[in-house]
Amino acid sequence: MQFIKKINGNNSPTRVFVGGVHGKEGLATIEPLKQLSQMDVLNGELILFNCPESRYISTLDPDYYQTKMGQTIIKIIKKYKPEIYVELHCYKPSSYQKLINLNRKDEAGVPHS
Repeated sequence: MQFIKKINGNNSPTRVFVGGVHGKEGLATIEPLKQLSQMDVLNGELILFNCPESRYISTLDPDYYQTKMGQTIIKIIKKYKPEIYVELHCYKPSSYQKLINLNRKDEAGVPHS
Protein backbone atom coordinates (compact mmCIF):
# COMPACT_ATOMS: atom_id res chain seq x y z
CA MET A 1 0.00 0.00 0.00
CA GLN A 2 1.29 3.43 -0.88
CA PHE A 3 1.30 6.21 1.67
CA ILE A 4 0.87 9.85 0.78
CA LYS A 5 -0.01 12.75 3.01
CA LYS A 6 -0.12 16.48 2.44
CA ILE A 7 0.25 18.78 5.43
CA ASN A 8 -0.62 22.42 4.89
CA GLY A 9 1.11 25.25 6.65
CA ASN A 10 1.13 28.77 5.30
CA ASN A 11 3.21 30.37 2.54
CA SER A 12 6.32 28.48 1.45
CA PRO A 13 8.44 26.40 1.10
CA THR A 14 6.89 23.28 -0.30
CA ARG A 15 8.84 20.20 0.78
CA VAL A 16 8.50 16.73 -0.72
CA PHE A 17 9.86 13.69 1.12
CA VAL A 18 9.82 10.42 -0.83
CA GLY A 19 10.57 6.94 0.49
CA GLY A 20 10.54 3.58 -1.21
CA VAL A 21 12.26 4.86 -4.32
CA HIS A 22 13.40 1.40 -5.34
CA GLY A 23 13.33 -2.18 -4.19
CA LYS A 24 11.92 -2.93 -0.75
CA GLU A 25 13.36 0.12 0.99
CA GLY A 26 9.87 1.56 1.43
CA LEU A 27 9.31 -1.06 4.12
CA ALA A 28 12.00 0.73 6.18
CA THR A 29 11.22 4.33 5.20
CA ILE A 30 7.50 4.24 6.02
CA GLU A 31 7.93 4.68 9.78
CA PRO A 32 10.08 7.86 9.58
CA LEU A 33 7.58 9.30 7.10
CA LYS A 34 4.68 8.46 9.39
CA GLN A 35 6.51 10.23 12.23
CA LEU A 36 6.93 13.29 10.00
CA SER A 37 3.20 13.13 9.26
CA GLN A 38 2.52 13.90 12.93
CA MET A 39 4.38 17.23 12.72
CA ASP A 40 2.73 20.60 12.83
CA VAL A 41 3.94 22.48 9.78
CA LEU A 42 4.02 26.18 10.53
CA ASN A 43 5.42 27.32 7.21
CA GLY A 44 4.82 25.88 3.79
CA GLU A 45 3.58 22.47 2.80
CA LEU A 46 4.92 19.03 3.53
CA ILE A 47 4.14 16.27 1.05
CA LEU A 48 5.06 12.75 2.17
CA PHE A 49 5.05 9.79 -0.20
CA ASN A 50 6.14 6.20 0.34
CA CYS A 51 5.90 3.09 -1.80
CA PRO A 52 6.59 -0.10 0.17
CA GLU A 53 7.98 -2.07 -2.75
CA SER A 54 8.89 -1.31 -6.33
CA ARG A 55 11.18 -2.71 -8.97
CA TYR A 56 14.83 -2.16 -8.10
CA ILE A 57 16.55 0.06 -10.61
CA SER A 58 19.12 2.71 -9.78
CA THR A 59 17.92 6.31 -9.86
CA LEU A 60 21.17 7.03 -11.72
CA ASP A 61 19.87 4.93 -14.62
CA PRO A 62 17.94 7.14 -17.08
CA ASP A 63 15.47 4.25 -17.55
CA TYR A 64 14.42 4.70 -13.91
CA TYR A 65 12.15 7.58 -14.91
CA GLN A 66 10.24 5.29 -17.27
CA THR A 67 9.28 2.97 -14.38
CA LYS A 68 5.99 3.30 -12.50
CA MET A 69 7.80 4.73 -9.45
CA GLY A 70 9.88 7.11 -11.58
CA GLN A 71 6.74 8.37 -13.31
CA THR A 72 5.01 8.82 -9.93
CA ILE A 73 7.91 10.94 -8.66
CA ILE A 74 7.78 13.09 -11.80
CA LYS A 75 4.01 13.60 -11.32
CA ILE A 76 4.49 14.59 -7.67
CA ILE A 77 7.20 17.11 -8.59
CA LYS A 78 5.12 18.59 -11.42
CA LYS A 79 2.02 18.84 -9.22
CA TYR A 80 3.59 20.35 -6.10
CA LYS A 81 6.64 22.14 -7.59
CA PRO A 82 8.68 21.75 -4.39
CA GLU A 83 11.49 24.04 -3.35
CA ILE A 84 12.91 21.12 -1.34
CA TYR A 85 12.95 17.50 -2.47
CA VAL A 86 14.34 14.72 -0.25
CA GLU A 87 14.59 10.98 -0.92
CA LEU A 88 14.82 8.62 2.04
CA HIS A 89 16.95 5.58 1.36
CA CYS A 90 18.05 2.63 3.42
CA TYR A 91 21.02 0.40 2.87
CA LYS A 92 22.18 -2.94 4.17
CA PRO A 93 25.33 -2.87 6.33
CA SER A 94 27.36 -4.57 3.60
CA SER A 95 26.88 -1.47 1.39
CA TYR A 96 28.48 0.90 3.91
CA GLN A 97 32.03 0.85 2.52
CA LYS A 98 30.74 1.42 -1.00
CA LEU A 99 28.72 4.42 0.22
CA ILE A 100 31.64 6.13 1.96
CA ASN A 101 34.22 5.34 -0.74
CA LEU A 102 36.14 8.56 -1.41
CA ASN A 103 36.25 7.65 -5.13
CA ARG A 104 32.47 7.14 -5.31
CA LYS A 105 31.90 10.22 -7.48
CA ASP A 106 34.31 8.92 -10.14
CA GLU A 107 33.16 5.30 -9.85
CA ALA A 108 29.40 5.71 -9.41
CA GLY A 109 28.66 9.29 -10.40
CA VAL A 110 27.55 10.43 -6.94
CA PRO A 111 29.55 11.78 -4.02
CA HIS A 112 30.29 9.76 -0.92
CA SER A 113 28.21 10.34 2.21
